[in-house]
Amino acid sequence: MFNLSLSLERVPALWKTSCVVPVPKISHPKELNHYRPIVLTSHLMKAMERIVLSYLRNQAPGNTVRVMFFDFSSAFNTIQSSLLRGKLEVAGMDQHLAAWIIDYLTDRPQFVRLPDFKYNSHHCHLQKFSDDTAIVGCVSGENEQEYTGVIADFVDWCDSSHPLHHTF
Repeated sequence: MFNLSLSLERVPALWKTSCVVPVPKISHPKELNHYRPIVLTSHLMKAMERIVLSYLRNQAPGNTVRVMFFDFSSAFNTIQSSLLRGKLEVAGMDQHLAAWIIDYLTDRPQFVRLPDFKYNSHHCHLQKFSDDTAIVGCVSGENEQEYTGVIADFVDWCDSSHPLHHTF
């Protein structure tokens, strides 16, 4: 699959599709800038990125690489493909690999997944990061009613929102 993708200089749309999960930066977010967008890439694309990185590393043996990072807001979404392709080829990158990278960066479908199940009380809360969820409860004595209730509600939410897509 990977070799065919490279030889055709095309990246399948499914590999390019990303899920954007807005993760709160603060406890009680009220505005869009209170969220950090976490982009989840497909496992196949992550594997392909490792293969390409390995190839690129072999192209620069014995050289030193120095990196200075600058953070430009939304820079990834504003890449000018014709400029990048030319720069990659001037740097000595194989033209087919450069074309493949440009295809990967072009017309990338994205979707947003909002976790709409929320719960927070003095004794029990839901903790989320990316695609992981934990229900944390402080249970004293025999009083597990709130904790087990939140778990039951969460399982019901999973069944109604994402049938057959969860494992416990």
